[in-house]
Amino acid sequence: MYFTSKYFNDTILFKAKDIVLSDLGIVQYKRGLASALSKQDVKNIILDFKRVKINNSNGLSTLLLAKRYSQGKGGKCTLAFPQPKVVSCMKKAGIYKLFGIIDDKNEYQNMMKKFKKVNEVEKPSNNKTINKK
Repeated sequence: MYFTSKYFNDTILFKAKDIVLSDLGIVQYKRGLASALSKQDVKNIILDFKRVKINNSNGLSTLLLAKRYSQGKGGKCTLAFPQPKVVSCMKKAGIYKLFGIIDDKNEYQNMMKKFKKVNEVEKPSNNKTINKK
């Protein structure tokens, strides 16, 4: 299992590969997410859940950690490609509607293209300007 993070201005895309959100997995996921969030100031979080599995509702605490963080910054938390069991647990716990859900490949790709365009436009130039008074 491993984690990757991509930053797009005030948004982070956090991916985990091959993790089960059970006792040890929950701790590892939270630790990885907290580490990623500490590296750059972000308010919006996109959790790629394509390769994340869940054993029971205890794993939902990882989602709530991300939700509370983003909400505290005035942002939002979105899940990309959650597994059916994750969605089922979220619905049973009554938290499904608290998150944005992306489960369409085209929607996800369009969002990524938008982020890349924004980053290309907003990159600071290397030209230094000197203000003369």
